[in-house]
Amino acid sequence: MSKAFGAFKADSGLVSSVVPAYWGRSGRLAKIDLIILHCTDGSESFQSAENGAAYAARGNPDATGKLRPASFHFIVDPNSIVQCVPEASTAYGAAKANARGIHVEFCGLAKQTAAQWADVGSDAEVRLGAKLFADICRRRNITKRFLTGADLKAGAANGITTHAEISKAWPSTGHTDPGPNFPLKKFMDLVKQLP
Repeated sequence: MSKAFGAFKADSGLVSSVVPAYWGRSGRLAKIDLIILHCTDGSESFQSAENGAAYAARGNPDATGKLRPASFHFIVDPNSIVQCVPEASTAYGAAKANARGIHVEFCGLAKQTAAQWADVGSDAEVRLGAKLFADICRRRNITKRFLTGADLKAGAANGITTHAEISKAWPSTGHTDPGPNFPLKKFMDLVKQLP
């Protein structure tokens, strides 16, 4: 499979660079009504978003070199946001939510402790990510409310969720990101406070 799209313009003024992902599909099969929070399960540094985007541009090769069909719209680290798939196109981020979701990866590990999510770097990343979520909510008319797996399974739409909640609603790969210690309440409070 080749790239689904070439160079494109960033959808948000918060984006510091655009690096097209290898995987994705032009267009959407459903109206965008979800923003899905993910965690890369990789490093969290001032270059992690750029490194993650470069990895996505290569097609997500595993240890054997086999390419895994996965992608995301945005990736966030403590000081930058990189866009890899246009919002109007489909990223391969979470089964059952690809057609309607905007996928945002936060750099870091799902197993991070609450203290690690509260350190200076993670705090900066959470705050920058909240700005991106608020911006997407404003531009896409998405409600600033959190949807649980039960909400999603019951048919709720228009809100913010995580990959873990997608997995609870539609079990497939067992993803738990962004992890149990991610400061979800703080994050959602920040999103709600931003214009």
